[in-house]
Amino acid sequence: MDGYIGFGTDLKYGIFSGFGANGYLSLNLPFLFAGRGDDDGNNVISIFSDPSIDANLAVQISKERDIVLSASYVFTSMHGPWQWQKDTGSRDEDGSSITETEYAVWDDNMKPEFRPKGFYISISLRRLRF
Repeated sequence: MDGYIGFGTDLKYGIFSGFGANGYLSLNLPFLFAGRGDDDGNNVISIFSDPSIDANLAVQISKERDIVLSASYVFTSMHGPWQWQKDTGSRDEDGSSITETEYAVWDDNMKPEFRPKGFYISISLRRLRF
């Protein structure tokens, strides 16, 4: 099964706010754990992070809706090795299984890679209900 879970934080700095519009800059620092199957059928995981600097402009277009214009620059990325835990069949003094870390197996050495570095622009519509 392919998927990911993550957490992170961002540091925001408001530039302006007024007359139904606001703008802010932010530094996003995500940290993700990605999981998938390798070519030998092992469930492997990797760590991944892609910090970015974002600029956002939100403009209120009606009582309940905003349009948000965003520009993001992902300035670097970190991607750990794909690996999994192999059970050795041995137990320690507490009775827990002893495992070894093994690297994922990829046919033709073509491992999945994330290369998010670059500049991104997005436009979104936000609905506010309160």
